[in-house]
Amino acid sequence: MSFIIGNHLINVRGCILCCFCESRVSFIEHYVPNAQDLVYGGYFNKVFHVVVPNNVNYRRVVDGNTLANVYCINCRILLGWELIAVAQPSQYYVVGRFFMRLKQIMYLSGVTLHDSLFGGANEQAPNQQDGGAIDQVGGVNEQNHDEDGRASMKQWKM
Repeated sequence: MSFIIGNHLINVRGCILCCFCESRVSFIEHYVPNAQDLVYGGYFNKVFHVVVPNNVNYRRVVDGNTLANVYCINCRILLGWELIAVAQPSQYYVVGRFFMRLKQIMYLSGVTLHDSLFGGANEQAPNQQDGGAIDQVGGVNEQNHDEDGRASMKQWKM
């Protein structure tokens, strides 16, 4: 079974990966997207290959809700938070749900969940260069090679 998010066809049985080490952290079927939630963009019912430290130093309280940090088990980057206590339970804020940083996780295609939900993966800023390759002074060989044909080593001043 597949579905479309933005311009991307997503396989439900696919995995969601850490952007840094590409460890699998969840299945797509456990992700519930919500474009109305501009902070988290949805939640996960289950994640795996993550570490949630059982230490109050890795927790924070936001609007009365207690969140515990969630780290990738492989590279230890902060991926998001697990909701461990709720001030006012609702259908959206339920203990045990995971709110992930969508720029830190991606589909197998390499597109981050943030870009697939809010756009941006296919957008490119216009090129604002003043000159082009034609305006370049000197040739490639003059700039990058010494007399003996080896690449030059430039000294950088600190």
